[in-house]
Formats: sequence, C-alpha cells, structure tokens
Amino acid sequence: MNPWQDILKFAGLQADFEIIDIKQFRKLKKLEFYLNRTDDSGSCYQCGQRSSCIHSKDKIRLKDLSCFEYEVELIFDRYTLYCSKCRGYRVENFWLLRKGKGFTWRYEKHISRLCEETTNAAVGRLERLNDKTVYNIDFELLNLRLTHQPPPEDLGPDYSMD
Repeated sequence: MNPWQDILKFAGLQADFEIIDIKQFRKLKKLEFYLNRTDDSGSCYQCGQRSSCIHSKDKIRLKDLSCFEYEVELIFDRYTLYCSKCRGYRVENFWLLRKGKGFTWRYEKHISRLCEETTNAAVGRLERLNDKTVYNIDFELLNLRLTHQPPPEDLGPDYSMD
C-alpha cells in the first residue's frame, strides 16, 4: 500500500487514482501529484456512452485546492476514446474537470465562493491568479448556475447581481 494514498482519501480521489509520485517545491510552496488512473475506461464527451477503447492518452495538469499553504497540481492521463455510438474518436468527459480548463471543478467553485465575499483582484492575489482569469471562472460558473436556476419572473428592471 502506498503511504500517500491517505492524501487521496482526504481529497476524495481514492476511487479514481493512485499516487505514483509527489514532487515538492518548498521555495515555490508547490506540490505536484503524479497520479495513475485506476479505471481504463471513460465516457464520451458528446453522448456520454462508456467506452474502454482508448485511442490515446494525454498528460494534463490541473490546479487544485491548496493544502497547508502549498499550491497543488494534479498530473494524470486524459483519454481519447473511440465511441461506437458517435462513430468517432472523442476526448473523455471526466468528472474532475471542465473541457478546456486547467482547474478542477472544486477549485473553480472555491474561486467563485471567494468572489462572493471579495473582489476579483483580491481573489487573484490570494490564489496567485490573474484577475481576468478569476473573472472568467466566476462569470462562467454564474452562467451555469443561471441555466439550472433561472431568476424569478417577477423581478423588476433594476435587478442586478454581484
């Protein structure tokens, strides 16, 4: 048993990954977790069908929630699968990330929650991100929330949202 597996349990990732290696950069206050996927299958991004026909693997790096003042980066394989329903090769739909993003879902939600309490520039300084990146994350998540929870119809014309 890998002694680092407890870290995965703490992060809620033990079902999908096992730790291969950890690199610690003390001066930069950064941790890199190199992870191995435990399941050799994935879901098609377009139709959602499960497939184990892996065409290729790409290493991706995702920024995750900080841990003990260290920035955390997860490095693992993302699959390109052959989908028999779509009859083509598709990048998988993986629960930990959104397509085209370099952050985990939970990190993006963390950024959005911080934006509810303070300015984008302050969040950028706290998380060492560009304030435009913070704005984009918050704006996209607010749009996603609006699609699932539209505002009430009896609101007046002077409705605003921070």
